[in-house]
Amino acid sequence: MTASDEFPRPLTSKEREVLDFLLSVEQEGIEALRAQADHVAVISRCKCGCASVDFEVDQSCVPASPLPVRRPAIDAESKNREGSVGIFDLMLWADDGWLGGIELVTYGDETPPTEFPDMTLFDPPHYTAP
Repeated sequence: MTASDEFPRPLTSKEREVLDFLLSVEQEGIEALRAQADHVAVISRCKCGCASVDFEVDQSCVPASPLPVRRPAIDAESKNREGSVGIFDLMLWADDGWLGGIELVTYGDETPPTEFPDMTLFDPPHYTAP
């Protein structure tokens, strides 16, 4: 474990880029989740060592989202969906109106990356309506 893996900790610039990308989806009510992005701390990383992170929102600073969100609330798929390398899904998790974390799902034969891939590799995110 490195110093950057001590928890809780602020988002890295890459984690914030991924979060902003996922929150770029146009959906009525998404503003509350966007406001929460300024008040999240990373509380853990996936035990497998991949880039996935879990959040905790300072609920005293912002309201819960009124969206009827479910887990996952927002999804983005990699543009590449063929072969055995570079196929990913990004999922933004939400619990009871609060940001919960970002999961990077890797398909194929490669080892899950320890950092999030470049956002240009993904199709635009979409809200996963309940």
